Amino acid sequence: MEIKGQAALVTGAGSGIGADVARHLAKAGAKVAVLDVNKEAAETVAKEIGGILATAIGPVIAAGLTAATGSWWPIAVMLIVYSAITLISIRLAPETRGRDLVDLEDAL
Repeated sequence: MEIKGQAALVTGAGSGIGADVARHLAKAGAKVAVLDVNKEAAETVAKEIGGILATAIGPVIAAGLTAATGSWWPIAVMLIVYSAITLISIRLAPETRGRDLVDLEDAL
């Protein structure tokens, strides 16, 4: 798979495995969006690799609401919203428009 020029979104990229994945993708030529709840750590990695910084506050809010309400609904709503964003992005992105992503040859 050709990574150069592709867009990559790495969650947990402020440290550990996520940071290593972000560095590897950037070194291979991908445009990397760095997401992490730790803004300072994400900012450091984004500056290091020349990536885009984005902090993921959604999981923090959902976890706080779950703890406050004692219900799992905030987590479910967050996952539904994230899934909707993903599906819309896949349909609108020029890299995936008109491709059968179930077919392995077409997905790569």
